[in-house]
Amino acid sequence: MHGWKGRSGGPSSRGESLITRCVNLCEMDLTAQGPLASLALGASASSPDGVEALVRRIAAEAGWPDCARLYLGSSFCGNAFLRNTESSIVQAVQAFSEAFGVPCTLTVPSVSQGELPAVKRRIDRLLEKFSCFDEVTVNDYGMLGWAAERGGATLNIGRLFSKDLRDLRYEEGFPRTYRPAFLGRWLDELQTMYPMLDGIELDPCGSEVDLTEAPVEVTPALHDPYLFVTTGAFCPYAPVTAQGLPARAGSPCAQQCESAVTTYRVESATPAGADADGRGVGEVFYTKHGKTVFMMNEAAPVQSRVPYRVIRAPRHFGWLLSVEEAR
Repeated sequence: MHGWKGRSGGPSSRGESLITRCVNLCEMDLTAQGPLASLALGASASSPDGVEALVRRIAAEAGWPDCARLYLGSSFCGNAFLRNTESSIVQAVQAFSEAFGVPCTLTVPSVSQGELPAVKRRIDRLLEKFSCFDEVTVNDYGMLGWAAERGGATLNIGRLFSKDLRDLRYEEGFPRTYRPAFLGRWLDELQTMYPMLDGIELDPCGSEVDLTEAPVEVTPALHDPYLFVTTGAFCPYAPVTAQGLPARAGSPCAQQCESAVTTYRVESATPAGADADGRGVGEVFYTKHGKTVFMMNEAAPVQSRVPYRVIRAPRHFGWLLSVEEAR
């Protein structure tokens, strides 16, 4: 991976010269032990070679020659966060970071009260022992306050902070041009309260994305190729805990979501459900992983006057079917 720079060099419909390329290692079984993950991801990310192979593959899918940053953890699930930040995986990510000069953002989900002590201990340990983490992304106000008081890393607000509509089943739920509401006074107020805020993560909730209102003090980051449609507190794949007890929100689980996938074919109220050739107007595919529903919206055109990041996840997480497979 020699010569990885992570910044695009030429103009395009996405304003490529402004893009910082980032690879998303969240929301997947990085051990590749689950049956779906072993088929889709191949090598485990619990070794430096495994991390490099996975990062190369995700970058190649996006047509990128390089990347500038990794994201590790989870935006949605406390159990996934703890699993994906186990020692063997973080040590492999640290080795990759040192070898190629690619730093890492620690992504922390909104967690239940029961999960909170373990998640806080894990964050403390990671920031104290691993130099690859120079940023933390948080996904709720409580964790934002705690992380700001703790210090030790730059802070980003995660994709769960944005409450914009994102549902193709309703005409008003998926605009042609998506202008993130959070880039207004809400972000101004947060910046006043938390001056250490450096970034905001967003999903492509429209046929095209308008970031022209983004302030220069905060770096926007756009997830690709999937947006999350909705999420919740309870995982339907884990009716019982790893110990066979009835599950509650945040209970330790047996990773049942790594062995199952649910795909919904739904009617779209907008032409955004069509592919590049105009086929498939009126249909779109949603996929549920754990308690979160995703939809593909790859490479939506972006208008921006400030540098921004693209956080690229793999087309196949190990659990997510492509539209072609769903058909």
